[in-house]
Amino acid sequence: MKVRILTLAAGPLWVRRPGDIVDVPAAEAEELIAGHYAVAISEAAQPVTETTEAGPSERAVKRGPGRPPKIR
Repeated sequence: MKVRILTLAAGPLWVRRPGDIVDVPAAEAEELIAGHYAVAISEAAQPVTETTEAGPSERAVKRGPGRPPKIR
């Protein structure tokens, strides 16, 4: 059963981060869902992929010289 992890979980050989979608045995999935550590993912759900492109106004801009030198 596929679930989306809500909290950080780790074992000796694995790490599950919030937002990860993992396939686990049904018994383990039910325990994770009951403990509010994960939510069930329906098999028909399509993954959402977000993409962004930097437009001309979103490019990095060179900053000024920074802090002015100390006057002695």
